[in-house]
Amino acid sequence: MADYPVYYDFPREKTAAARSIPGGGLETLKRLEAGDETVLPSDVMTAADHYSNYSILNTPFSRKYPEDAPVLYARIWAAVDSLLKKRNRRSLSECCFGSGLKRFYRMFERAVFYDHRKYKDYEYMAESGVSYVCREGIWYVTGQTAAVKSSILGRLLHEAERQLRQRFCTGSPMKCTMRDKDVTACISKVIDDYLHEKEEARRPRVEIDLSKLSGIRRDADFTRDSLIVEEPVPEPEPEDFREPEPVPEPEAFAEPESGSEPEAFAEPE
Repeated sequence: MADYPVYYDFPREKTAAARSIPGGGLETLKRLEAGDETVLPSDVMTAADHYSNYSILNTPFSRKYPEDAPVLYARIWAAVDSLLKKRNRRSLSECCFGSGLKRFYRMFERAVFYDHRKYKDYEYMAESGVSYVCREGIWYVTGQTAAVKSSILGRLLHEAERQLRQRFCTGSPMKCTMRDKDVTACISKVIDDYLHEKEEARRPRVEIDLSKLSGIRRDADFTRDSLIVEEPVPEPEPEDFREPEPVPEPEAFAEPESGSEPEAFAEPE
């Protein structure tokens, strides 16, 4: 029924209220791709789920980890978008919903449709910014449109859910359907980085007040000085216990001077 307001030229103010998308729709995803840090992860998850043919709002992982799921899916979207821009020069939203260039469009594709109005020159600007143009019965569309659930986005979210279940040990195992190994590795890295952040956050943090270092040094110096004990100076020994000074030998036993003999042994004159 998305084509009904376009074909019958409904006023935009009425269709905007009737077709409002939770999370902001494509605009939210484009803001995230542009690096807008104010985008809420919950809005990203809601918008991605709305446009995907694989739902992620009620999966085993989302139910068990309701706070982690929006953050992880928003990071996965941003990381895969960055990968595709470097590799293909196209954003993730462009890969899923088109580049915004003029292309053919089939009105009421899934219904039996009789074009009774037979427009010759007609244009309708939808509230999402997508322009629908009919020239001689041939319809064109310009801008990104997500009227049909995206299978490309569905495969991406399916692979994300598969890895999240495996890493967080929840739910039943899922078969890998993603053939792009670069995208698979990109999702795995996002999950690894997130788990590492959680592990670091759980560790106790020690904070040192540098302004108090001088006081700590003074206390350390005081403690060191109080532990130092001066050694006592040895007192002089009493005279009774002193070693006697050497006594000189008597002269009778003195050595004769060189070149002379003692008088007792002198030759008589």
